[in-house]
Amino acid sequence: MNYRGSYRHLLRNGKAAMLAAIEIYNKPRIDYREECCVILLLNAWELTLKALLSKKGRSIFYPKKRNEPYRTLSWRDALSAAEALLPEDLPALPVRRNLGKPFTAHVFQSIAWKYQLKTKPQYCWQAKEGFLTRYSNEVVAWIRSLTASQVNEAIKGYRTFLKQRSKTGVVA
Repeated sequence: MNYRGSYRHLLRNGKAAMLAAIEIYNKPRIDYREECCVILLLNAWELTLKALLSKKGRSIFYPKKRNEPYRTLSWRDALSAAEALLPEDLPALPVRRNLGKPFTAHVFQSIAWKYQLKTKPQYCWQAKEGFLTRYSNEVVAWIRSLTASQVNEAIKGYRTFLKQRSKTGVVA
């Protein structure tokens, strides 16, 4: 068994996962596309980090336990192991920010709900029919300016709102 894995296969699959994430995200008619995109992006990062570890001769497996199958590193453990191997001109902090706190569709919806972003024309445009919403690039910079506590407060408030809405059966 190759304890390091084939870095060429890992890298090729990481690129394929990244392209698949972009492809799915760019198809507006696919339900659940944001969630699929996030899953594929995490998978792409995990495979790319494992490819880096493999190329540098490091194991991509956890230590083997008796009577248990081999397990590969999680993306968090792969990131921790690969941090020292990242190129000098690539700081680890942006990579950690991209992977450390996943920015899911639920987080975005929570922030959009809490701060009523759909009502602010500088951040959101709506089609004349009223059901297609498009956010501007400025909303990303605005969201990045929020503190972690503000984001957590938005998520908590949105969860409470969804629970209350499901109890009453009212769709807003």
